[in-house]
Amino acid sequence: MLTLKKSLQAILLSLFPVFSLTAISCSNKNHNIINLSIKKDEKKDSWEQFVQREYVNQILNIAFDNDQEKIKKYKEDQFNINDNQMLSTLNKYLTYANNINAGYGNDGDSIVGGDPYPTKEYGNKLTTFFNENWLWTLFNLDKFNFVLYDVYNGFDGNVTKLGEDAEKNAIDYGLFKQIHSNNISQFVLTKSNSIAGKLVYYNFYLLTEDWNILEINIEKNPDKFKFIAYTNIYPKLTKNKLDREVFILDEYANAVLSVAKDRTSQAMNNFNAKFGGKPLRYVMFEVNSKYLEK
Repeated sequence: MLTLKKSLQAILLSLFPVFSLTAISCSNKNHNIINLSIKKDEKKDSWEQFVQREYVNQILNIAFDNDQEKIKKYKEDQFNINDNQMLSTLNKYLTYANNINAGYGNDGDSIVGGDPYPTKEYGNKLTTFFNENWLWTLFNLDKFNFVLYDVYNGFDGNVTKLGEDAEKNAIDYGLFKQIHSNNISQFVLTKSNSIAGKLVYYNFYLLTEDWNILEINIEKNPDKFKFIAYTNIYPKLTKNKLDREVFILDEYANAVLSVAKDRTSQAMNNFNAKFGGKPLRYVMFEVNSKYLEK
């Protein structure tokens, strides 16, 4: 009997590590499932708050002509996007046709211009990506890296001087930038018509909490949607020292509108002078690596 007891004890002791490992494995799986569930709930809560914002609904209503069924479907489709897969796809597009290589961020409409393949191919994909997934892009603003891009404008001076200015701006204000949240402190909508009156232009300007100005353009008749994948920030605002009440986005939007009507604008010149000169342009060039699957 004593021998049988010892044998049973030996068997139980030998099985204990197996039971322990199984229990730990099950515990880890349950823990992962719980964490995944929490993350999904957190994302849903954040998304619901995001899509209830006034500026989001104004853009949606204009883009979809107040068709609530289309708006509902678009919001659902954007929410159900596989974030990891989408970020990986976007990063691939940016690798081949990032805003610097493709010339995106210039004052023209073309992202591809006369660029060679594959820049042209991925440039087209990038344009389509932003225009179709602008809501998802706005929601994920904190996941992208931006780089300083000084736009060449023949009216502003020679290339050598512009190169020197770009280098100085990079030193003074930083070559790279991140937008730290999708919170918008101010937004403005401007509306204008083409000379013939057949086209209606809607321009949305969004000011983030860290002073970045984003822009979304919508043309009506025919419908054309354009998400601008760069941000403008004024030199004085890079230090984030000004009282938020001092910068009035509505004044900026009206000044931009005056430039569209006339190449030179005293309103724009005055606004630029007030905040340290022309705004610095930062263009999206990659997805932050910490949000990419390893």
